[in-house]
Amino acid sequence: KPKTTPLSITGVNQLAPIGAQASWIVDLGRSVARVRFEGDDGGSYVCTAFLVTPELMLTNQHCIATQSELESALIDFDYDLDTAKPETLRLSELLQTDFGLDYALVRLEEAVERSPLPLEATLPPDDEQLLIIQHPGGEPKQVSILDCKVDEVTTQGRTAPGTDLGHQCDTMGGSSGSPVFRFDTRTIVGLHHLGFSLSDPDLFNRAVHIERVLEDLSPENRGELEAGQPGG
Repeated sequence: KPKTTPLSITGVNQLAPIGAQASWIVDLGRSVARVRFEGDDGGSYVCTAFLVTPELMLTNQHCIATQSELESALIDFDYDLDTAKPETLRLSELLQTDFGLDYALVRLEEAVERSPLPLEATLPPDDEQLLIIQHPGGEPKQVSILDCKVDEVTTQGRTAPGTDLGHQCDTMGGSSGSPVFRFDTRTIVGLHHLGFSLSDPDLFNRAVHIERVLEDLSPENRGELEAGQPGG
């Protein structure tokens, strides 16, 4: 199965270090982590994941899809600089995945003292400003803000129409599994998962609608997630 994405930089690369951002963005970034893992094909890969409760994280199914991939994974919090010493944890459980919606809900080996990121089950309007916090290429944490906006409110996803949000935010391989925030509300509306290829008719990147992920979760998993959300 594929573990990398096609081209994801739209125009000039405008990714920026998280340390140079406003304090509220840095604070949100404490709940975003790099994922290092061994794929079932024997390769070593990197993705991004984020906290939705103190012990549950979301990432992509094309990152963590099997028990062996889960067991190999290392979750690095606070990898914000090359010189940083991240807090590294392991995962204990693969709760639920879906190929078409390309998500994996996973459990950390222990709860962390970090704030879960708020999810919003609504669709942002076209051209609204977005924010993505990510580990592009497995590098220290960076953000896409400049020219980061909604390009297509509903578009084709991995297997079905209408599951995804098109966006013009810069990402790279390793950004898979990143949270896509509405900039003004600081709530997550998308799970980034696909770049574009030059053969695509539409040159925008894609994130799965968080609404679709929440709808797909089992009642038990959705209940645990909602109970652990801010205000839950």
